[in-house]
Amino acid sequence: MRPREVIIKVLLLLFCVVAFCVYMSKLGLGSEPRLRTSSKPSKRIDKGDPRVAVIIPYLGKNLPPYFDLFKFAASGSSSLVDFLIFLSSETEHIANQNTASLPSNVKFIDVGGVDKMAEIHARVATVSSDGSKRDTKMSQTRLVSTLAAQFNAHPYTLVEFKPAYGHIFQNYIKDYSHWGYADLDMIFGDLVEWISPDELNDFDITTYGHGDQASVYLRGQFTFHRNNELVNNVWRNCEHLSKLDERYTGGKNYRFESAEGCYSHAVLQRDDIKVKYAVKAMTDFNKEDSAHRHGIMLVERQGGGLVLYKAGVADKSGGMFRALDSETLYPERMAKGGLYWDVGEMEEVVSYKDTPDNKLPNRGRGCMFWAPTTYQRDICVHEVDENYTIKFINGKLFKQKWEKFSFPNGVVSAPFFHFQEWKRKYRVSQFAGLGGVVGGGKQFLLMTEGLADFGRVDANGGSNDLAKLEEGKVSRGELRYPLPANLYCSNFESVRADNDGKKTVHCLDYISWLDGKTTDVITWPTDRRSKEGVTLSIVLSLQDLGWRWKGKGKGKGKGQGQVSKRRVKLAMQSINAWTKGPVVFIIHSPEAENKAAVLALLESQGVNAEGNVLCAVVTGVKYNR
Repeated sequence: MRPREVIIKVLLLLFCVVAFCVYMSKLGLGSEPRLRTSSKPSKRIDKGDPRVAVIIPYLGKNLPPYFDLFKFAASGSSSLVDFLIFLSSETEHIANQNTASLPSNVKFIDVGGVDKMAEIHARVATVSSDGSKRDTKMSQTRLVSTLAAQFNAHPYTLVEFKPAYGHIFQNYIKDYSHWGYADLDMIFGDLVEWISPDELNDFDITTYGHGDQASVYLRGQFTFHRNNELVNNVWRNCEHLSKLDERYTGGKNYRFESAEGCYSHAVLQRDDIKVKYAVKAMTDFNKEDSAHRHGIMLVERQGGGLVLYKAGVADKSGGMFRALDSETLYPERMAKGGLYWDVGEMEEVVSYKDTPDNKLPNRGRGCMFWAPTTYQRDICVHEVDENYTIKFINGKLFKQKWEKFSFPNGVVSAPFFHFQEWKRKYRVSQFAGLGGVVGGGKQFLLMTEGLADFGRVDANGGSNDLAKLEEGKVSRGELRYPLPANLYCSNFESVRADNDGKKTVHCLDYISWLDGKTTDVITWPTDRRSKEGVTLSIVLSLQDLGWRWKGKGKGKGKGQGQVSKRRVKLAMQSINAWTKGPVVFIIHSPEAENKAAVLALLESQGVNAEGNVLCAVVTGVKYNR
């Protein structure tokens, strides 16, 4: 063969290889995004061993402030569940910072930019169930760019795609027997104990609700599926996903479509899959619940895993549930084969579709106000409450009574707690004390005010103030007051609004009483049980003054020290003149080496005197939103 012919054939071969790679990348099957996890190996997945991949895509410049709590709680289920968190490049630096402390079963997967995240999700319209390419009404390039713009403007759009995760992320879950979806605003407890064998072996889909069983829908907070082609493509009857290209053709306004509505309806049209709707979840939705009064306790078990529980109805003070430890909570937890089981015979359930003359509940609005009423005649059912498990078998709905393990002291345990309302007020500083304690603390208490760590002790080896709650030395009411119930802002920014010219105020830096490592309480109010609450709050930020107490000679160091003294003195004059009730006075400086100087300054101004003042010094940290 002539050299020229050899060169031509080599070039043709290279062209074919390049063309094939380009074609595969357009299908979303090209190079895989980078996987980040800890250096610790996760449990090997053997064939035949059940293992669940919980998929959580995330868009945003920062991980949520409670992410350290999420990953710590997720570690308790490492023998059964992996949490795959898909991130865009915007959170890449955050992922790098957190990788070292990740549990073995929490994995960061960097997909690239938002455009790549959109390309992966566009598979609902561009790739068929057999993996072949589909023709679309609009070019795939335009579809991806339109979806990326939607993700940028409304990141919450991601949740629409939850039912299709088994298809969208199929290249990442090939080694898993099951896949599911969840959210980051959740604390997971002992999932290994709560997921029962029948849910893994007998049912194709299992979902956990908090008692709203009159609505037969697949909960977006936690639903898991058998990983096979049949189950992974049930969502295709939801045209807002399967015809995404047609939906995005034309205008720019796209109505949000809840994944729970259409998908739940589509499942109920089948007769070839089995579904279980169990009552196992805890949530912060009901403000009368004991979680709002006493919080949610998360405890490490000596043998591995975590226990999540709250006070029972009869425990008015919260002392009974705080008196437990991780080993006495589940003394014989597997005595009846699990923590949740069904009893009695199954009875067929009647839906509103079976009674067309009956008006939908809630004056015709149905049982799911967030979903179109067109789905609700199948989803809304008669004569079912929180005492029943719902099962969908051979195209029919059945109900069956259930029982739970009887926990000591009447406490209530669950596989997870969803804090969808509490998270709205959470900031980084309310979880600042968790980062250095993950894996080493014994128990944590999540409250509306943030996270309290009961595992930390002070420098003298004694319990800290938060631990006194567990020891029964103070009540939660005393703990909440005089400590600030809300975050205190140390750095404000005024921004002029464009529409009416008014100024709005944003907080740049926050201070929290929950971070015992950086916060020193110098004085406490004389009357800790005052019902008046905090009537005056002063936050003195000295972060720009330099605190050059040892500065000698010329320069502004001495001047800055004098300014600091004047500010503290003026603040104390205001506090001493205030007679209307308790006062909170917080001094903040990000430089940890200034702490001794701050304390000396306060002593010179008589701050350590008796009075109705909570004075706290925060050093060594700058809190961000």
